[in-house]
Amino acid sequence: MLQRLDGLDVERLRDVDNYASSPRFTEDERAAIAYADAMTTDPHSITDDQVADLRRRFGDAGVFELTYQIGVENMRARSYAALGITEQGFSSGEACRIPWTAESAESSQAAKR
Repeated sequence: MLQRLDGLDVERLRDVDNYASSPRFTEDERAAIAYADAMTTDPHSITDDQVADLRRRFGDAGVFELTYQIGVENMRARSYAALGITEQGFSSGEACRIPWTAESAESSQAAKR
């Protein structure tokens, strides 16, 4: 709910699996997601060219931060799996479901002004 009120494009998020071809993502976002994909599935597949491209886009500090954040999320996911912590239903759209109306969106936007 908070993300919706804060401007998160939920349809864009749903299209993240198609990031490589989706017009919803910028070239910078595609490069970052491809890097996250590679780090998550097989870090040995990351190439020097890929890192050089990321450095051109985000600088050394940006590559470091991106790498760190991806690593933290991978560590968290692996730790949860090892401990048997499973999904809690939040990604299903059924947990913490709050009705979304145009009126609540308008009042939220007005409150930001």
